[in-house]
Amino acid sequence: MTGITVSRALEVSGGIAGLNIHDNTIYNIRQPGYFSNNVSGTIANNYVYGTGGWVLLSACAINFTGNQWGTGTAANYYDIAILNATINMYTDIAAVSAANNNANIENQHNSYGSPVLSIVYM
Repeated sequence: MTGITVSRALEVSGGIAGLNIHDNTIYNIRQPGYFSNNVSGTIANNYVYGTGGWVLLSACAINFTGNQWGTGTAANYYDIAILNATINMYTDIAAVSAANNNANIENQHNSYGSPVLSIVYM
């Protein structure tokens, strides 16, 4: 059995407040960032493509604004994934999506037990 390689630009954990990630280009890796255990701050004006998207876990409160995403073959799997262990400060993911150039967001907080997506194609 071979190991699974997970590459991330950032992995931030442990009560960090005031995180500020801005004006970067991040591409062709598993995740631009993985945040856990009470991280708060802002992720702004980044261009991210060809990734699995930003991941929030374990009581994180990150403000996303002005970010841009790859399209077509350079699209991310999700642009932002909010796991159900995160503080649910994202009650209006359509607004978060709009503030981030129509980000494709999966928010796993849902009273029905199913993830909510910001963009649904029919």
